[in-house]
Amino acid sequence: MPRVLSVALLVLLSGSVLRAQEVFGVLRRADIDAPSQGTLVIAERVADGQVVARAVTGARGSWQLRVTADSVVIRALRIGFAPHVLGTVRLAAGERRELNAVLPVTPVALPAVRTAADTRCRVRPESASLVASVFHEARTALAASQLIAPDGPVRTRVRLSEEVLSPWDDEVMEVEHREYVTDALRPYRTAPVDSLLEFGFVTRILDPFNHYAKNAVAVEYRVPSVDLFLDDRFLDEYCLRLVESPTERRDWIGVGFRPARWRPITQLEGTLWIDRRTSELRRMEFGYAGLNASEVRLSPGGWLEFSRLERGLWFVSRWMLRAPALGTWSERRGRSNYQITIRHVPVIRVHGSVLELAVDARALFTAGVPDALENGALLPLPALADSAATGCTRAPGTVSLSGAVRGVDGSAVPLADLRFFWREPGGSPDAWQQASAVAGPSGVYHSCALPQDALVIVEVRAAGYEPAAITLRVGAPRSAARLDLTLVPAA
Repeated sequence: MPRVLSVALLVLLSGSVLRAQEVFGVLRRADIDAPSQGTLVIAERVADGQVVARAVTGARGSWQLRVTADSVVIRALRIGFAPHVLGTVRLAAGERRELNAVLPVTPVALPAVRTAADTRCRVRPESASLVASVFHEARTALAASQLIAPDGPVRTRVRLSEEVLSPWDDEVMEVEHREYVTDALRPYRTAPVDSLLEFGFVTRILDPFNHYAKNAVAVEYRVPSVDLFLDDRFLDEYCLRLVESPTERRDWIGVGFRPARWRPITQLEGTLWIDRRTSELRRMEFGYAGLNASEVRLSPGGWLEFSRLERGLWFVSRWMLRAPALGTWSERRGRSNYQITIRHVPVIRVHGSVLELAVDARALFTAGVPDALENGALLPLPALADSAATGCTRAPGTVSLSGAVRGVDGSAVPLADLRFFWREPGGSPDAWQQASAVAGPSGVYHSCALPQDALVIVEVRAAGYEPAAITLRVGAPRSAARLDLTLVPAA
């Protein structure tokens, strides 16, 4: 199968180690008197406003930054709330400073787009109030999705579906599924920002291994780096504008980005979509600016979908990448220009999704086990007769969920109480829908009314055991799933 994109499936994120000066603390929320989880904490150099360090708070609200010896401002950024200054510090060599705070409740409301185009080009976003507000929320979420909270190592299980499509009618000619495990929140690798800004998002080199076409060119399509949007050079090279939401996403507001000037490289264009009710980043859609007409017809590009768990953890949960296959292009050179043509080039489309996400061996997110294998064989579920709900009558847009609740020793946990919570699309951020289920004598439970393709918090309690919770999403077109839960005995 041909390979298309410069997408490595494993990524090791490493940060440069700064000097030994350290700022740390614990943040709490004033509205619910609880730790502020998933809050982004940044250190900005006073002299030039440059961000020199970032961290995200963990389950206990704790954070830690290693900073330079310069004078720095420490800010706390929460999605949907105004930034809060924790303090300005200048530390001596080896000094440690503690900054604790209770974050005030100052919501930031994102209005609906009033015009089709409110454009601010080649200016810092702080100079354009509405564009700045929306872009700030998106940037905060992007930064948080790059960082790992100080709660322990991350383990992510990912599923990829790679399809080979015919170039003109998108007929699927070949498909391959595979899974892998990584220790990062970002399950793909991109080129460094310096390389993207200098050489562009599509690179072409002569292909010495192609013996069928003279001057054959290997083409590499690069995926946009989240780091690009956090780099101040992005604001020099790209224009920002507000984009009206489509009909099916009335509660979204978009920040469109496009090149601010022509350059002899392929650049990026697209939209960052933010939920106007919660100020949460939902999706990034992207394409390539400056392509040859033959390339444009094949619609290269893709999207990244972002999810936020209730404990504040941000991650890329699903994505799609599409581009022509490599190594099958030919190049025609003239005296003053050249033309690239495509000859029966298949298109590769890669769909990726996170199946499981765990921190410090504690599962935080799951897509649920499918109710059937790819060959159609049903997955066995023991003791179905223990529940009266042996079948489900589902309404459109809902899924059925079954599973078993067991202890760490594998024994059944009877009469476990399960509660399911989710937000309705377009509803208030504080308005939660809920459903419940009770496990039978062998620990088996059923629920028939959960929403499809929504983040659902699953909480389980049982006498003699510690309560447990996990976030579930059963994506379309799946209509049923299985989720087994393991409880730890109470101390």
